[in-house]
Amino acid sequence: MKREIIIKEISPLLLKVKQLEITDNTSLTKATGYLSDLNSKLDSIIEDKEKITKPINASLKEIREKYRPIETKLKELIDLIRAKMSEYATALDAKRKAEEVKIEAKLESGKLNVMQALNKLDAIPTVPDNTVTDSGSVKFRPKNVLNITDSALIPRLYLVPNTVMLLDDLEQGKIIPGCEIKVIQIVYNSR
Repeated sequence: MKREIIIKEISPLLLKVKQLEITDNTSLTKATGYLSDLNSKLDSIIEDKEKITKPINASLKEIREKYRPIETKLKELIDLIRAKMSEYATALDAKRKAEEVKIEAKLESGKLNVMQALNKLDAIPTVPDNTVTDSGSVKFRPKNVLNITDSALIPRLYLVPNTVMLLDDLEQGKIIPGCEIKVIQIVYNSR
């Protein structure tokens, strides 16, 4: 019920707020009234909503905490076995590629004929397309991942500043070239 009443009350404010331009103290005072009124309505809606959601959230928290330890352990084990499987398949793929290069070199040098090269290529173990058991199956697919070999060589374009650390250090009085504290005014509304 409260929700429907507040929706009716905010509809006229919607247009007023959208058209509002703050150019002097009078319009700032008007905006303060709108802001306070809207925040009060928001507080009321949140309070009404939390009457329903707090008991549900308390139950959910209890349920999650009951199952969290076993879920965490199972996820750790799943991650471990996936990592081992990925490591095996990646090593097998790398070994296959290295063998292919060797066979191609021998083919080009004339140490192998085409038929011998094809037979040797066919004999190299490959990553299985699909591994099936009674309880499930596994497939592998290639994925590109970043491997940083020397962070000093990374172009500046790809470096992201740690803005939290920079601001903390500036606030502690450190001088950092290319950075300064900019003071802006933010709105705090009391109701």
